[in-house]
Amino acid sequence: FYHDAAQAPGEVKLLLEVELVRRSDAHLLARTRIETRAPAPSHDARGAAQGANTALTQALDQLTAWLVGLPVAPASSRLP
Repeated sequence: FYHDAAQAPGEVKLLLEVELVRRSDAHLLARTRIETRAPAPSHDARGAAQGANTALTQALDQLTAWLVGLPVAPASSRLP
């Protein structure tokens, strides 16, 4: 998270780097980078927190869509 307050009331910037790793052998299965921005409704801590909440919600929505879109491993390759 970064609250860019250069111009009031500012905006919150969020960068989320995600790696999906198979635990059994630490093999990297997929990777993505999600960036979101949301305005801070006011130039104070409360406004920054509200902007951060909006940016995080957007990022989690994008992460969920990315995860749902990944191919499913065949049943024979899944761990019990």
